[in-house]
Amino acid sequence: MRNKFYLSDLTILFVSLSSQWGTTERRCLKDVVNHRNAGGSVILYCLKNSFLDQEASKQDIPRIYSSEPKGSWTDHLSRYFFLKNFLKKTPIDLVHVYHHDELSSLCLVLNYYSHAPLVYTYNRIVKKKNSLFESIVYPRIDSIITFFEDGPEHARSIYNLGLRKTHYFGLGLENLKSSKEQLSTLKVTTFFERNLSLSDELSFLLDQISLVLQKFSPSERENFTLYLQTDIDWRSHPLFDLAKRKILERHLENYVTFETISISEISSMPQLRLSFSSQEFISDIDILSSLGQSTLLVPRVFSHAELLQKSRALSYFPLDPREFCQKFQTLLRDQSNPLKSQARAGSTWIDFHDQDHYEFQLTTLYEKLTLQRQRFTRILNKKK
Repeated sequence: MRNKFYLSDLTILFVSLSSQWGTTERRCLKDVVNHRNAGGSVILYCLKNSFLDQEASKQDIPRIYSSEPKGSWTDHLSRYFFLKNFLKKTPIDLVHVYHHDELSSLCLVLNYYSHAPLVYTYNRIVKKKNSLFESIVYPRIDSIITFFEDGPEHARSIYNLGLRKTHYFGLGLENLKSSKEQLSTLKVTTFFERNLSLSDELSFLLDQISLVLQKFSPSERENFTLYLQTDIDWRSHPLFDLAKRKILERHLENYVTFETISISEISSMPQLRLSFSSQEFISDIDILSSLGQSTLLVPRVFSHAELLQKSRALSYFPLDPREFCQKFQTLLRDQSNPLKSQARAGSTWIDFHDQDHYEFQLTTLYEKLTLQRQRFTRILNKKK
């Protein structure tokens, strides 16, 4: 057996059975592409016709499919037998999973494949308690990656794992630049992922915009525009029809407009960005906006503590209309005073979230876990 580790030798199974599209799914796709570009073999296990499947097809990534989850214990059972049969036929060196719901099936299956490390990127918020069965199988997880400073400690409390199994990584964003532009004219924006589940956040936003406009003078109303942004043609967005109807119901057609942008453009121009990151601990949209010197109004949750400290940002209690309106009006009418104490995104913050730094962290982790599992497997084989 060779002593030297070659990343290109690894065949990695990436697992993301998500029908949504957000920071976690984009990170999954980038990890797949980066490992393939490094010369490794990749297989993506995803939902057929999901947003991730559609984006992966554009990159010609090999994929295997799961049926749409029904939210019952039979989902775990069907995934278990599917993965067990798949791994019998296909040699896999490492498994990287991105969602909590797939963890128990993978932990159980990989007990039969002691050579393959299991890496879990923990960014989707888990709202249910672990069952006794899950608590028993979770020690099979080799490493958990999080994207916020208190993430490792939080992951340890949820999954009851040791200190060495949890890590804090940057988001791995490309073409990062700290904008030098000043906030002379604010462009008020918010970004909606391609998820129908954000309908409550859309209704909340439009309700608050309607209330704020009532307090404006005629000249202030005339100069105000809210840009609803997304990264695809809005006409194909799941929320488009709902957004149009709600805008008309609230008589906001003169104050709200639709805009399609590339995510890579977000850091290029300062804006006042309204955030509703309620399903993920950290959003790449928020981080990119922060690095572009935008002003942020974000939900006040524990995973945003570092973002609030290192960027131009104010916070509000999630979906609290009174505080949201108050902070929003403060940012609109007086840009400078509330932000004097807020730090600008420095070079260290930018470098930490850079793609090259993330790739170095992830490659080092893959190497460490693979070599550990190889030694563990040799010891098991000797005992037999």
